[in-house]
Amino acid sequence: MTEENLQKLVPSYKPRWPKYLELAQQIYNTYNHELEMIRWYYHPTPWKKKLSEAEVFLQCINMAASARFVRGKGKCDYFQQLRRAYASLAEWVGLEISAAASGRYQMIAACFFVDISLTQSRIGSEGESFAWLLIPDLFETWKRVQENDFIDNEDE
Repeated sequence: MTEENLQKLVPSYKPRWPKYLELAQQIYNTYNHELEMIRWYYHPTPWKKKLSEAEVFLQCINMAASARFVRGKGKCDYFQQLRRAYASLAEWVGLEISAAASGRYQMIAACFFVDISLTQSRIGSEGESFAWLLIPDLFETWKRVQENDFIDNEDE
C-alpha cells in the first residue's frame, strides 16, 4: 500500500481528537465540581460529611427511615430538590455535548473516554456517574451510525 492509501484509513476525527478530549475534560471537570457541591449541600448533616456519588446518582440516601424532616424540610421536598438539582446537572451535560453540531458521536466518545480513563486511575468508584449519563446517548448515536441514518462528519 502506498502512503496515500494508508492515509485514507485514518479516521476523519483523528486530527481533531485532542480537541474533543480537551472539551470533554472541561465538561467532566465542571460536572464533578457541580456534583461535589450537590453532595455537600444535600447531605442531611453537611457539617459532618457529604453524600456519596452513588447516593446522588441513584437518589437513594442512607438515612433513618423514621426521619420525617431533613434539614428543616419535609423528606419528600428534600428528595425532590435533590432530584431537580441532579437532573439539572445531567441536562447541562447533555446540552454541552449537543452543542457540538458536528462530531457529536466523537464528542460523546471523548467524554466517555475521559471519564473511564480518569476513573481507572482513582481508588474507589468516584467519578463513574459521568460515564453512566453518557451511555444512553452513546448507544443511540452508535446505533444510528450503524444504520447509516446518522452521519457524524467533521466540518473541515
